[in-house]
Amino acid sequence: MFLTYLFWLHSHEEYGYLKTRNIVSKAEEKTIQKIVVLGGGIGGINVLRDLKHLSNISATLIDPNPFHVCKPSLHEVAAGTLTSKDNRFAFKALATEFGFNFIQAKALSIDTISRKIQLSSDTEIAYDWLIVACGAVPNDFKTEGADQHCYFLNNIADADVIYSKVRLGVTSAFQEKKSFNVAIIGAGPTGVQLTAALYETFTKKETISPHSISLQIIEGQNRLLPSFHKDISEGAARRLKELNIQLNLNAKVEAIRENGVALANGTFLPADMVIWTAGVKPNITLKKLFPDLEFGRNGGLVVTNTLQTTKDPHILAIGDCAFILKSPLPPTAQAARKEGIYLQKIALPALISGKTPKPFIYNNQGSIVVLGKYAGWGELPSGKSFGGKGLGNRWAQLLHSILSARQQYELGGLTSVLKKFLKKKFL
Repeated sequence: MFLTYLFWLHSHEEYGYLKTRNIVSKAEEKTIQKIVVLGGGIGGINVLRDLKHLSNISATLIDPNPFHVCKPSLHEVAAGTLTSKDNRFAFKALATEFGFNFIQAKALSIDTISRKIQLSSDTEIAYDWLIVACGAVPNDFKTEGADQHCYFLNNIADADVIYSKVRLGVTSAFQEKKSFNVAIIGAGPTGVQLTAALYETFTKKETISPHSISLQIIEGQNRLLPSFHKDISEGAARRLKELNIQLNLNAKVEAIRENGVALANGTFLPADMVIWTAGVKPNITLKKLFPDLEFGRNGGLVVTNTLQTTKDPHILAIGDCAFILKSPLPPTAQAARKEGIYLQKIALPALISGKTPKPFIYNNQGSIVVLGKYAGWGELPSGKSFGGKGLGNRWAQLLHSILSARQQYELGGLTSVLKKFLKKKFL
């Protein structure tokens, strides 16, 4: 049943259109169009994943990293419930599989007149269509001490560092009969799921006492998961309290110190380690690379309903790098994925044929949040919620597993899905 649903999900478009092949006429094949994608995150990789059916294009990915990382699962790597190797895909292998070129480099400058990009690899590459998908970076809102004393969760290296630090701290605390205090700032899905995953990992170790780690969440708003239905927020709070996790709500962070977090009301929360998950912002290199383009209030490039930038229709932006003026999207993997698929299936085939693309339509398919093995909830597009216990909880957990498996399947095939499943189930 699981695999049947996975194949069905893969065969249907995420933005509301049925999966179709784009037919290109002989006349349209005369000129090779050069498509360059900056950034191989979930949006960028979905642009490239099925472009090889277009015979009149060449596609190139530029990314300073050698791997595509499944960011929605980074909290599992940080908690040790998933290994780094099982949460990444080599761009070279993906390039071979999906028929694009890969250059491991940074974009240093872009000449939008001649349409050429200067790379850190001391090379230059030309483009006809440039897709900006550089992703996001943590936003510490210029909080005093955050850059010095906080750990951030934005890539595989961050996740590995967090896991190593927590493991070392908990082990030392156990030997000294103390408790290693971890504070997580931000009670969105990343912060809440990371907290539950850390609890699951470091309270089930047979050689370590459950009392060797203490966890607390610090959130500026008056409830956990503020973007979710209130029922989900309340259910998650109850479950975390049952796990003896301290919740600090309406807690405005003023500064991060070496030994804890100072709040605006004068309270000081001691902590041995502080992890910041309280927000993201578009990649800081955007304004340097595109000084003449228009930027939105989120720091992303302003785009039209075809995801083309307002000042240069040959430059498109998706995911956290984009700001759709009339209908801004949430900074989620779901939104970035849908935008990437839209460019691959609808916009790029039309643009390289000299046609006007159908507008991008975002169909929210709901959200899932899972507290490890303890509880899961789902929120439907209608706003109705389910989960927390009983059948609803099991359904939320199953959907979470299916969504995770879908990306594994799309990039690594069935072997990758089974490998990850067996490791999590039996190791």
